[in-house]
Amino acid sequence: MFKTLVVALDLEDDGDRALPVVHALAQRAPVRVDLVTVSAPGMPSAVDAYELERRAQRYGWDRDSWTVVHDVDAAAGIVEHAARRPAPLVVMATSAKRPLSSSVFGSVTRDVLRRSQVPVLLIGPSVAQDHVATLSSLVIGVDREAMSASTVPAVASWQETFGGQPHVVHVIGPFDDDKPARRTLDEVAAGLAAQHVQPATHIIIADDPVVGLDDVAADLDGPVYVAVSARYTDGRLHWHSTTQRLVAHARFPTLVVPARALSAPGLLRPAPAGSEDHRAFHDQTTPLPLGAASATGGWR
Repeated sequence: MFKTLVVALDLEDDGDRALPVVHALAQRAPVRVDLVTVSAPGMPSAVDAYELERRAQRYGWDRDSWTVVHDVDAAAGIVEHAARRPAPLVVMATSAKRPLSSSVFGSVTRDVLRRSQVPVLLIGPSVAQDHVATLSSLVIGVDREAMSASTVPAVASWQETFGGQPHVVHVIGPFDDDKPARRTLDEVAAGLAAQHVQPATHIIIADDPVVGLDDVAADLDGPVYVAVSARYTDGRLHWHSTTQRLVAHARFPTLVVPARALSAPGLLRPAPAGSEDHRAFHDQTTPLPLGAASATGGWR
């Protein structure tokens, strides 16, 4: 089960769209909320710490439920911080850049997904800023590719932590044979049943997988999409990635599960000394300049 909600914030107002979702999840389960932002090495932490603590107090979380990570690479800082927390689920808001713009200008969200070994709950730009749904139903899209080996454990962890009914959906075209889809759904259901999860299964006929998933979600209370495609996390441009389009256009959060274990050398670096500040700014004696701020500059 999940024990820590690692909430990555860029301290921009738009990034706070993740907080109502985190608040709703924290009310469903005894999880620890850990707010984290990334600042450049050597930057004072006082202003960032104040902003994180203010957000924690707004939602009634512990005043010390925050961390300022110092790293030149925001995505690496987030991923490595999450890896040091017990049973983490990363949560972050994103504006879901198009593939070309994220390649040219960079995207912290994309880089987190490429490196993360744990699921990432993304709050896309179409999710209402005051989204406080019950988050009680998972909508798991299964395409022609096999489900990731990490998807079943992630779904089982979600249900064990937050409850809710999983719905496994296979979207097929109007002229497709539904027998292969039924076999796939049966295999997925059996894998989930082995983890004591009993899903509902659906075969939906639609020309567009996103439309089919939306059809199922429309009849559910508080849906959360689960993305199982490997293509959003492999570092390449995929103009028609179902996962990427879900994150960009869905009115509900999307849980992106890593497609494979990411254990390449250098992916997770040892934490350098002094790379994190956790209420440490109270002990500093050097006056801190007013207006010091995070160097992330907005995560998109």
